[in-house]
Amino acid sequence: SRPQEPLAIYVKENINDYITVILENCSDIIEDNEFAVLEILNNSDVNYENKEEYIELLGTKIQNIQNVDDRDLWRLLLRNNLIRYSAANILSYFFETENGLDTYLIQFINKNDEDLDFDTEMIENQYGESAVLTFFNAIVKCNELYNERYEHILQRIHIDNYKFTHTGIQNEKVLILIELGIIQMSTTELLFMRKNYKEHLMYFITKNITEYIEIVKDSKYFSIDE
Repeated sequence: SRPQEPLAIYVKENINDYITVILENCSDIIEDNEFAVLEILNNSDVNYENKEEYIELLGTKIQNIQNVDDRDLWRLLLRNNLIRYSAANILSYFFETENGLDTYLIQFINKNDEDLDFDTEMIENQYGESAVLTFFNAIVKCNELYNERYEHILQRIHIDNYKFTHTGIQNEKVLILIELGIIQMSTTELLFMRKNYKEHLMYFITKNITEYIEIVKDSKYFSIDE
């Protein structure tokens, strides 16, 4: 209907009741276009419960998560994989909610295998000078990410002179960090790896043998076990 026709006016004035009726009689996936989806999700006259049920039945992906005004709906949209898989949407959720890299975002990342493009300059301009490091640290520490997604994201974010100080990282992920050069050979990192990741020490040394030799020329850093 056109916006000024009687039916359209009635629906607009009684939108929550209208959505309730639609949901009660819907037994299939809702394939509304994105404009209609946003009109419903951003309408303050539609109650939260109806929006939640609507999302559970929805089959339409939203291109930009920021187009959904209510941040409380974002986790539901991620859970149902209704947000386009993009670096911009991942970063929006990470920085613009208080949830960070929570279960919803981790599962959203793990469900998809498309390439992501992280523009570090854009991240800093949009979210602040320390934003890249904050996000990078969250990824490095996240054991719940699939290894392929873990490696993919870390490959696409460049951090100069990263200081690795995290304990409890899964074995496979430590190997990824060494392989990518994220754990760099220095006196501090060598001592840290000796203390916390002994099982990966020889691989770390082998990958950085030239730098290692320079460090252990100083007898106080030499270890007979190596």
